[in-house]
Amino acid sequence: MGGPGSGSLPNYDPMTPRPGRKPRTALASPVCGSGVPTRPDSLTGETAAAFDELAALTAGVAFSQDSQLIELAASLLTRSRALQRRLADKPDDIDLNRVALAVERQLLVALGKLGLTPRDRQVLVVPKMESNEPKDPLATLLERRKAN
Repeated sequence: MGGPGSGSLPNYDPMTPRPGRKPRTALASPVCGSGVPTRPDSLTGETAAAFDELAALTAGVAFSQDSQLIELAASLLTRSRALQRRLADKPDDIDLNRVALAVERQLLVALGKLGLTPRDRQVLVVPKMESNEPKDPLATLLERRKAN
């Protein structure tokens, strides 16, 4: 027998609230938007390419409401790449290193909000995309049988 934190609790259910805590509830619908992210006309060159890259990485997860966040992440990604190029020429510039670290921290936060970091992918709920392909008749019959 150990002290607190020495092992797992018997019969522990994470969905059962502890005394004095609110119960956890599942989301009614993980889909919170519609459409696809649209690139603003003001983005050009490398930032527009970064926007397209991030929009492709978040396909099926990001919606039109996420366009501003993707725009911010694309701007930070472009700025980070430019700073890395400048750091290749001046690796000992302390101020440039500080700015690059600050931009990279902000970029990681933005990428995390989009589910593009390993930790955030673990908690991300991706809705199933419905396909237009016809279902297998046997699978359809079995689904109907389960429903009845």
